[in-house]
Amino acid sequence: MHHNKPSYQELFEENNRLKKLLTSLTSESTHNEYVTHNAQLNEYIEELEQTFETLRVQKEELEKIKTRFHLLEDNISDIIWMMDLKGHLTFVSSSASKVFGYSVDEFSGLEVSDILTEESYLLHKAMLEKRIAQEKEGILTTGASIELMHVRKGGEPFWAEVSSNPLRNSKNKLIGLVGVTRDITQRISTENEIRKLSVVVEQNPASIVITDVEGKIEYVNTTFCKVTGYPFDEAVGRNPRILKSGKTHQKFMKIYG
Repeated sequence: MHHNKPSYQELFEENNRLKKLLTSLTSESTHNEYVTHNAQLNEYIEELEQTFETLRVQKEELEKIKTRFHLLEDNISDIIWMMDLKGHLTFVSSSASKVFGYSVDEFSGLEVSDILTEESYLLHKAMLEKRIAQEKEGILTTGASIELMHVRKGGEPFWAEVSSNPLRNSKNKLIGLVGVTRDITQRISTENEIRKLSVVVEQNPASIVITDVEGKIEYVNTTFCKVTGYPFDEAVGRNPRILKSGKTHQKFMKIYG
């Protein structure tokens, strides 16, 4: 059985049919790819929008924190500072200018050794080296407080209380210190005055008695104890009426009775 060969017209029509079919298939595939890519793009855009919104909120929070920090920094007399493990100051609050007399720009070029007396600097350095050594041994160090003699820009020495805490990274590794320095010049001066006054009161030849608002004895000097016969611990907390008891020395009674 013989098959008739297709005519040219039939081949031409079949070729056109196949071209249309191929075009249709290609268009459908391209369309499907477009739909897929478009969906992926929309998903990516949504993720970006969520990321931008998160960053916007975080930025606002950081601005609030920054504002509060500067408000705190500008209204406290204490000095907030940060230092690396080499002893270099990496941050100093603006309050340091009022205490030391250096401008903020001048502070950027200072080392810790520039603001401490030699003796206090060596003590500070020894404490820092000890902390670093302990951390290397796996000992997590904590906060510390010490009084050090500082030096103002003009060379005037003054005492300050330094409280420091370890500064760690996300892996809990020690990377520096953060702390607060407080000028205690007035406190030291007051303590010295109190000490001088205490010496004067204690060595005064006259008996001195100090009572609270309820009339209970809070303090008596050595002369009182000698004259009355009451030891310090026995006199404190009592009422001055004990001076009229039979135990009180007659000489004291004649003077104060």
